[in-house]
Amino acid sequence: MHKPSRLKSAYNNVMEKLALNPDVSVTRLFAFKLALGVGLVGALTSTSVFIYYSNLQLDLTYKGFNHFFVVFKFPVSVLAAMLSMIGLIALAHRSEQSARQIQQSAKQIKLSEEQNIFSNHYKNKEEFWKYIETSPNKDYIKKHASTYDFIFPKSKLGIYMVRPLLTTSEKDAIIKTIEFTILALKDREVENRNTVIDFYHKEIQNSIYNKRVFSFDIFSLPVDVYLDDNSVDEFILYFLSSLSLAIKVYVDILNFHPEQVKGIHEELTLHFHQTSPYPEDNSHINEAYLRDGINFIRQAL
Repeated sequence: MHKPSRLKSAYNNVMEKLALNPDVSVTRLFAFKLALGVGLVGALTSTSVFIYYSNLQLDLTYKGFNHFFVVFKFPVSVLAAMLSMIGLIALAHRSEQSARQIQQSAKQIKLSEEQNIFSNHYKNKEEFWKYIETSPNKDYIKKHASTYDFIFPKSKLGIYMVRPLLTTSEKDAIIKTIEFTILALKDREVENRNTVIDFYHKEIQNSIYNKRVFSFDIFSLPVDVYLDDNSVDEFILYFLSSLSLAIKVYVDILNFHPEQVKGIHEELTLHFHQTSPYPEDNSHINEAYLRDGINFIRQAL
């Protein structure tokens, strides 16, 4: 019952001893010592046997030297085989050492890259807050330790892409509200008004950017004013002002890494500019303006 396990254990021990450990010199390898020992013992033993059992005479002529290699061909072959085996062991050992060096170099490179990414992460974080402090929108951004990590979710991986301002559902809520606003401008009753309001409340007033980035709830608007027809105009101004401020702050954040800012972002910012409490300054708010805004939001956010 125990023989197989003992044989396996003995086999494993032999294989461990024969392993070409790259951390030691070739002359200290068991395989080198084994090949050298077997070769020398074989050559010396066969030479001794040939001398003892053969009637050999010393002959220092060329015939004697030639005859020497004929008589002792086997021991010489054993020595040649031993040297060949040692050469193969040395070659394999150098290969193992080279592989180990390559592996260690790769590890060092990876460790260096990780350290650089880690260092760049904190450097980028530091530079970002310096940038925010010089921004006209600095009061709209929370000075919280987790704010940067939210804005740059892959910063620790060396990727500095800014998180989108709106999720898909939040974008849908903004667009539906703008479409609703268009109908309100036309003085048309909207059958699913309450559904739109509930959807907006659920998606926008709980916006992650509101909670994690903006210093106050930009998107938390009193959508319920739709229930009061007399307040629709007031709501439109409040809604567009808040939306334009959110976009302005977001594009300002994007500008920290200018390569992320596209022309469409600048157009979006210019399009949704701050509304005015004076009606004469808001003559641009019409159906065409709002529909263009929807297209900008779909393309840029």
